Amino acid sequence: MLLYLDDLSYEEIATITGLSKANVSVRLVRLKKELESRLPVHFKSR
Repeated sequence: MLLYLDDLSYEEIATITGLSKANVSVRLVRLKKELESRLPVHFKSR
C-alpha cells in the first residue's frame, strides 16, 4: 500500500515486490475493500 501511495505504477510495484502486475492489482483492490470495510465513515462522503 505504501508503494501505491508513493504514486508508483503497478509495474513498478511488481518489480520491487517480485509479484506479477496482475497480482499487484488484485492485492491492491482487496486492500482497498478491506480499508473501506474498516473505515466506512471516511468512504461514505465519496
